[in-house]
Amino acid sequence: MNQLPAPLAILSGMIVGASFGLFLSHWLRLLLTSLGKHPRLEKPPVHTSRVGPAVFAILHPAPWLVIIGVLVGIYKFTHGPVAAQWLWFWAGAAITVIGTYSLAIQALRRIQRRQIQALNR
Repeated sequence: MNQLPAPLAILSGMIVGASFGLFLSHWLRLLLTSLGKHPRLEKPPVHTSRVGPAVFAILHPAPWLVIIGVLVGIYKFTHGPVAAQWLWFWAGAAITVIGTYSLAIQALRRIQRRQIQALNR
């Protein structure tokens, strides 16, 4: 009984996919804010340096952990026999990431449409 049932593999993949999306979104927001290009925030004052925060945003461990995890997963997936549990795991992770970002994009488009309609009235 050393095999993980498919529902548990999918659930663990969904948890990993959600954390991947969280890490990626947080890091992108941190990088855009440090560069002064975040669309919803005011730009930093002129006297602040943008080099320091940008360096720390690049050195932030989240993107590097995600990149290493994805590369190790791809290596394990492409080399050697793949257990069915890994297929379910990666399916759950991919569905979570793709689904989360597609729902977020749809919600942002709906909000923009409503704002445009409110301005046209």
